[in-house]
Parts: sequence; C-alpha cells; structure tokens
Amino acid sequence: MKETTNPNKFLVSSFVVLAIVTLGVFLFLAHYMDRSSTDTIAQVGESYMHGMNEQITLHFQTTVSLRLDQVRSMVNDIRPADERENEAARQVVKDELTYSSRARGFKSLALLSQNGEFEMVDGSSVTLDDPHPFLSSLRAGEDKVAVGKDAQGN
Repeated sequence: MKETTNPNKFLVSSFVVLAIVTLGVFLFLAHYMDRSSTDTIAQVGESYMHGMNEQITLHFQTTVSLRLDQVRSMVNDIRPADERENEAARQVVKDELTYSSRARGFKSLALLSQNGEFEMVDGSSVTLDDPHPFLSSLRAGEDKVAVGKDAQGN
C-alpha cells in the first residue's frame, strides 16, 4: 500500500528548514556587514588622521615661518652697527628690541653669542635642550627653531 504523506508535516518541516536557512543567511550577512563596517571605519579613520596630520603640519610650518619672519623684521629694525657702538646706544637698541618683541607677542628675547651664551633682553632666562646642532645650523646660515626651557622647566 501507498503511504500517504501528511501535508501538515511537510509544511512544518519545510518551514523549519526555511527558517534555518534564513537564519544562516542572516547570520552570514550580519558577520559580513560587521567586518565590512569595521574595515570601512578603519579606512575613514586612517584617511581622516592623514588629512589632520597634513593640516597640523602645515599649520605648524606656517606658524614657525610667521615667527621667523617677525624675528627678521625685528633684526631689520635694529640701528646700523655704527650707531650702536657706545653703551647708551646699545641700551636704546635693547629697549627697541624689547618693545618690538612684546608687540609681536614674544615671551622672551635674547641675543645669542657665537659660543652659545644668551644675553637676555626681555623675559626669563632660557637654555637650549640641545645647543650644538642649533648653533651649527645658525653658523651655516640656516633658519632654525630649537627646544628650550626657562628657569621653571617650561
């Protein structure tokens, strides 16, 4: 005799199989989308950080260039050598440098001798962290910015 199949049993088993396949597909898609999202976020973050690095570097270069231009302007404003031979004229030059540096927002101003000694014109005393490369660059006629500390270690 022929066995009769129960349509309800077939429908239930088909539904269970379909639910398992659907669940498997959704789990696969969720895992794939999570990995894709993580990769995309990492790429966007890397691109953003690269752009920010370029912007910060350009801003720093512009700021340093501006400050060096301000120092050049202060140097150009100094009286010629023949007008600052005596001590009184030298004090006038220091006063002019002090006024000029304060007007440009400098916290300290010093004259640097060939042997690396500072003669403070305005502000607190400063020492260079690594003076030899700085002095070598200046002697070679290069523009140079160096790291230094004041008496409080700032």
